[in-house]
Amino acid sequence: DHHVTEVGTMNLFVLWRTPEGVRQVITPPLDRGDILPGVTRDSALQLMSEWDDFEVVERNTTIYEVTEAIAEGRVEEIFGCGTAAVVSPVSCVGFE
Repeated sequence: DHHVTEVGTMNLFVLWRTPEGVRQVITPPLDRGDILPGVTRDSALQLMSEWDDFEVVERNTTIYEVTEAIAEGRVEEIFGCGTAAVVSPVSCVGFE
C-alpha cells in the first residue's frame, strides 16, 4: 500500500502545503495499529495544535504523495520524534 508510517523507531511528521496551498503538518493516525503511541508524539501534536501557523492532521499518506510534494517544492520539513531521539530532522527520502 506504500503508506508512510514511521522513520526508524520515531513517529513521522511532514510539514507541507497541500496542492490547494493549505499549510499542514501531517502524521499517520494511531488507529492504523502500527504507529507507536507515546508521550513525545502526543506532546508534539498538542504543541503544534496550539500554534496558528498550520493545520495539524492525522491521516494516512503514501510515499507517492510525499515524493510528489518534494518534487513540487511543497515540503518544508520532514522530521521524526520519539523518546530516545526527541525531535530529529529527516535529511533525505529514498524510494525506488
